[in-house]
Amino acid sequence: MISKQLYSHLKDKGESEALRRRIEANSELFERPVSLVETWIKDARKKQLALGSYDSPSWSERQSDLNGYQRALEEIKQLLTI
Repeated sequence: MISKQLYSHLKDKGESEALRRRIEANSELFERPVSLVETWIKDARKKQLALGSYDSPSWSERQSDLNGYQRALEEIKQLLTI
């Protein structure tokens, strides 16, 4: 399903619908970016669970940062998934 955020900035309903159809017709262009984002999410999860990450005195801040990074990547993935 196409995220409305990709075309909701257009006020004209015809232009909005035309852009939605173009995005849908070219959905294969989004496959590689989605794949990259999925890889980044997996890498972030591995870093988060790595035993070495617990040795840091700022462990909680690092975990919070990785959580926020993963959350942002998930939002990007949702936006790009057609």
